[in-house]
Amino acid sequence: MAEALTGDLKYFKIDEVLYLLTRFKKSGKLMISNSAIYLQDGNIVHAIDNDINGPEALYNIALKERGTFKFIIDEKPELITINIQLSELFEEIERRKMEIMEVQKTLPPIETIPLKSSKTEGKEKIEMSKIHWKIFIAVDGKKNLGEIIETSGLEKGTAMRALKYLFDEGLIFDPKARERILKTWTAKINKFFETFSGEKIWKEIIDERLKDENLEGFLKIQDNQIIILKQDIPVGTNKLEKWFEDTLLSLKKKAEEVLGKLIVNKKWKIIDDTK
Repeated sequence: MAEALTGDLKYFKIDEVLYLLTRFKKSGKLMISNSAIYLQDGNIVHAIDNDINGPEALYNIALKERGTFKFIIDEKPELITINIQLSELFEEIERRKMEIMEVQKTLPPIETIPLKSSKTEGKEKIEMSKIHWKIFIAVDGKKNLGEIIETSGLEKGTAMRALKYLFDEGLIFDPKARERILKTWTAKINKFFETFSGEKIWKEIIDERLKDENLEGFLKIQDNQIIILKQDIPVGTNKLEKWFEDTLLSLKKKAEEVLGKLIVNKKWKIIDDTK
């Protein structure tokens, strides 16, 4: 059988390839590593991903972000496991993508290598499902979050929700969380000063918030920049990140009062995108 189409998932998403194949009513097998999606006259009729068949296998495959793909013309499936309208399939793929994006916002960066925690902040009992255990066991101090998700054999959203649960319950942690929080949030606040320069009130707001949390000996404003004086800030990572979030929110609210919401909102994406 001829390979009519090949590519890398770094450049083409699976749903984009599927749209092309369904749009031009192609028949054959789309292979992604050891997974496959079968099409007949532009309809998706079967999918297999590890030991999963049918729609769930299709959704798992559609969320893959690494690897290569190839489309083999006219190769037929041994069975039909999908009999759903294309529009419904694509809508569900998009819904799951959006859900994953929301969960991902609550997790550390995908390249983070998590560690197991020796304490759970005084919690007497933590309930663990089989899925939670599967992800927990995969945390070995070597694999990053992306590798844990990919090798879990679970649907991406399911694996991410399990990771979120483990982080939230204190069973695993990001050993570089404090360093990452300081780097990311000081960069955002410094970008704020750069974007909305010339107002003394910005420094006054931060100075007051530093004083409220007894952080003056660890952070300070100098030449319109927030400077880290000491890394060993005596607050937990969650509280530290919350302090930065609330500080930036206070700056935004005051900027809207002084400069107007239209101007601030127009420029705020620059700050959101700063890492």
